[in-house]
Amino acid sequence: MRNEFDSTNFKKEQRFILLVLAIALIIQIIVAGLYFFVEKQTVLLFPMFLGILASFTGIGRLSQLNN
Repeated sequence: MRNEFDSTNFKKEQRFILLVLAIALIIQIIVAGLYFFVEKQTVLLFPMFLGILASFTGIGRLSQLNN
């Protein structure tokens, strides 16, 4: 059975997930800005804010695994 922990594979996966979360966070911030400043749709801003908060939390928790 091959259930050995591979730290290099874990680091690669961790960097990939951080990259995806950072890209998603940038897109969410841009879309939230467009909702608020261009479309003037503040109702749609609340779910975007929750998504931004979840992305920040995911990035923070994942970056703590480095230490």
